[in-house]
Amino acid sequence: MKQNEKITMSGAKNKGGRPRVPIKKNKVISVKCTATDKMTIRGKARAAQTTASELLLKLGLEGKIDRSKSTLPADANKLISIVNNIANNINQIAKKLHQTGQLTSYWKEQLEFHLGELKKIELTINSYFL
Repeated sequence: MKQNEKITMSGAKNKGGRPRVPIKKNKVISVKCTATDKMTIRGKARAAQTTASELLLKLGLEGKIDRSKSTLPADANKLISIVNNIANNINQIAKKLHQTGQLTSYWKEQLEFHLGELKKIELTINSYFL
């Protein structure tokens, strides 16, 4: 018998070392954050005398999420999409006029005005629903 082997009460040989874990944690979830967020998470983990991984796991499984931010209704999202498409079309027209040299100061002023109006509409939609 080798020096580090021991015989247990059941008669099986124990080679020593760390006992096996019943459920092995072998799956990974990546989290993107800023450097400041990373330092904050590590600091909180240190204060809780645990690892950042264990802290995030516990928060993820047991923590509460504040869902106070409401989402826009489907109709509002569709309207915003239409407004964005119109703005994109206006930008394309301005680009073509500029490339051909036909963009006068009058048309440039008109295009900028209409783009500004579309942005106001989008902000109004967002402020109404959020």
